[in-house]
Amino acid sequence: VKFRKKTNAQSFLDITFTGGVLEIPELRIYNYSNSLFRNLIAFEQCYPGTRSHVTASAAFMDFLVRTVDDARLLHLKGILDNGTAKEEHVNRFFRQISSGAHYTADRNYLGSLIEDVVAYHGKRRNRWRAALERNYCTNPWVIISVVAACVLLLLAVTNTVVALLSRLKH
Repeated sequence: VKFRKKTNAQSFLDITFTGGVLEIPELRIYNYSNSLFRNLIAFEQCYPGTRSHVTASAAFMDFLVRTVDDARLLHLKGILDNGTAKEEHVNRFFRQISSGAHYTADRNYLGSLIEDVVAYHGKRRNRWRAALERNYCTNPWVIISVVAACVLLLLAVTNTVVALLSRLKH
């Protein structure tokens, strides 16, 4: 799954997943953001008729941002704008605002998106491609050496087949 900043989003809740790309609108986090989001989530929790979009979005981001490296990746992609003093605050931020919040899976507006991401991740072809990119496409020299190794393997197999065919003719 690749991450991309969504540029034409209507709000921070406008998260989409298409073709292996998870598009998330930019979210700016400041020192006052914790109390703001907690109050929005508390409002959704106190009024049962209210849609729990902020709660679902906070829980989704909590699943995405588990470590400082996760927060750094989303920051590099332009998704998270950290206005706080330390990077460690970002991964704790989502954990704090979503702790204790309850929402039902059938009313989660991100439910189908999460199912699509899980289905995409579950396909063997996508996992193999991700492992190939992660392990062998880190820099141009690694890519060149992998391609050269494949060409040499192909030439060796061709040489073996030609040698066997010429031996069978005699």
